[in-house]
Amino acid sequence: MSEQHFEVDRKLHPLTIGYRIIANLPSLAFSYYIATRSSEEWFFFLINFALGLLVFYAFFVSYFFITYRITPTEFYLATGIFSRQRRSIPIERIQNVAITQSFLQRLFRIAKVTIETAGGTGTEGSLEFVSLKNANEIRSYILSHKYGEQTESKVLEGDENAEDVLHSLSTKETWLVACFQFSPIFFVFVFIAFQYLYTLFPDSVITITKDQIEQNFIKQTSPFLVALAIAGVFFASIIASWLLGLLLNFNKYFHFKAVKVNKTVVIQSGLFVRFNTTIPLRRIQAVSISTNPLLKLFGYSTIHIYTAGIREAQQLSSTIIPLIRNENVKEFTDVLLGFQSEKPKEKVASSTFYRYVSQGSTLIITPSILLSIFLSQWFLLGAIFGVLFIGIMFVSVKKRKFDVNETYIAIQRGFYSTIVTIIPLRKVQTVEYRQSIFLKFWHIAVITVDTASFLGSKSTISCLGNVDALELTERITTLFSHKKFA
Repeated sequence: MSEQHFEVDRKLHPLTIGYRIIANLPSLAFSYYIATRSSEEWFFFLINFALGLLVFYAFFVSYFFITYRITPTEFYLATGIFSRQRRSIPIERIQNVAITQSFLQRLFRIAKVTIETAGGTGTEGSLEFVSLKNANEIRSYILSHKYGEQTESKVLEGDENAEDVLHSLSTKETWLVACFQFSPIFFVFVFIAFQYLYTLFPDSVITITKDQIEQNFIKQTSPFLVALAIAGVFFASIIASWLLGLLLNFNKYFHFKAVKVNKTVVIQSGLFVRFNTTIPLRRIQAVSISTNPLLKLFGYSTIHIYTAGIREAQQLSSTIIPLIRNENVKEFTDVLLGFQSEKPKEKVASSTFYRYVSQGSTLIITPSILLSIFLSQWFLLGAIFGVLFIGIMFVSVKKRKFDVNETYIAIQRGFYSTIVTIIPLRKVQTVEYRQSIFLKFWHIAVITVDTASFLGSKSTISCLGNVDALELTERITTLFSHKKFA
């Protein structure tokens, strides 16, 4: 690849126009279908026609008015039609160059390239779309100038003979990942789907069933059967959402592979939608290893990373390894952090349990008791809820452990899932000792360790006795100060 290859203004791939038209046809067709079912059909038809013209116009104009250029020191991106915006991103600040392809994009042989920086909170630049060959060349060009050494494009494209594969998932393990990962958002999607079916087919059996329930079922059936029917619908929705999540996660993690390329880790995965992202090792601020009883039963864990400049809510790809054997965790974290770690053993103060129970009873248990006084049927429910709450607090406090040595800080927390966060001392920026009025009552304090990445509660050691917390704060400060100036 010549040095002048990207140092002139370049446009997106010409097939971008055709792809965007085809990709947006279903939404335009759906909008037209809804409009034709309205009594004001002609009015909605004109609106949809005008919107269609604007959309197609935007597709053509955006192609001709978006240019990019890459030099050994800068990435330039110019966008806009009437108001031009030119963005310049220093190569040294680029943290990640990600390449993604949907199924339709793979048919067009185009890809989306996103540029993320260490100081930003998300995507700083996006090219939608370039050829797959150009996408790999762009990433190789940026990384080679960033690290001062050549990163062969054939490695990034997946040449088996040139890869240093750190971890990969078999088909069986991919199905396990898909089965284990469940997101509540899928539950919402199921209800939205039912709502759309009711809107599109008002004369279907869905409407008849709905009317029967409203008019006859509730009036003529016992409360127990009504509750049973509601529970049945609820669990059916959970199963449907779990199946939806299973298919989506299988598509996401199909042929998952973590490859070490020079000073980076390249993550490749996807069936219909291909993901290809690059993570510089020096940008990793912390690593979390999480497991739960189901994962532990099969002998697996999940590894997450936290990188500089990206907040937790925006770390869409923080799961670097979705499934890994427990015996291989140390070896992989050694590659990411440069050292192996042990599980934390130091326990928090015993008064922590009483603190959480008293605080929780004030906010939750007390209102339940008050309700049970006035409503007798609430008494049993309040008692059960109180016992469950105390049990949850007991288990979560028992799981809270920590460890501090000359290399790293390890913090363990969780209830159902157990999460161990490992923070290298060289990445620590500040240490905060905190004690609220409530904590003073129990003679305990909280220590929070901050890095260049947002870790939230995962970087908090809670709770310790006053004296122990002060001594540990001074010790961590001394240790990471020596690491910074060594």
